Amino acid sequence: MTQKKFFQHITKYYHKSNHYASNFILSDSNKEVFLYLEQWQSWHDKQNIIYGDEGSGKSHACKYWLNKTNGINLDLFNIYRSNLEQYLNKYNAFVIDDIEKYFILKNILHNLDQHDFVSFEDIILDIIDFCKSEGKYLLITTRKKISDLNVKMPDLISRLQGITMTELKAVEKSSLKTYLIELISYYQLSLPINILDFILNKSENYNQIAEFIVKIHEASEQPQVNINLALVKDFHQGQTKLHG
Repeated sequence: MTQKKFFQHITKYYHKSNHYASNFILSDSNKEVFLYLEQWQSWHDKQNIIYGDEGSGKSHACKYWLNKTNGINLDLFNIYRSNLEQYLNKYNAFVIDDIEKYFILKNILHNLDQHDFVSFEDIILDIIDFCKSEGKYLLITTRKKISDLNVKMPDLISRLQGITMTELKAVEKSSLKTYLIELISYYQLSLPINILDFILNKSENYNQIAEFIVKIHEASEQPQVNINLALVKDFHQGQTKLHG
């Protein structure tokens, strides 16, 4: 199973089991965001931006919120204007996850065939204004502060700066441990303590935990593969090269 399919599978499982509604991994790092999501009906202008580092749980928070609001994630790289208009009229709550990716040229060039937007800055501005005028809810996530986004349009910068921002802080080890146990339990993996300790010691966010489990799960499905600490350390070297 590829990493992309693995994450799709986990997302499908969480959605079916209502996992995000009942098992949000609450900690000091995300308590403020969790409380704000719980009070979404009282948001100022019905819009919010979640800011946090990669792997801090922004996408998890979005799925949790979409579960509560029956909303939809707007993947602008894989949607056409006519479909977008249908979604905006049909739903009352929307997510734009990792907004910074729409302002990076290499990402835009890589996804030219999946959309018909001339300018993502224009379309995101239109979405913000549409939600505000129609009284609909919008949740945006970003790894960067608004001032650090590669946005050229003054009106979009102004709109984004006017939206309330809540921060997801660095994930605590206790939350990573909970997440690790959940993934191991779901995939029915049996791992010794030394491997669990190694994974936790080498992981700083949810994404890195998931990468370990992706590789261990794939290896466990291969005949005559022994899952041991040496193998997991090899996986870590791959992670280090990938992130380094």
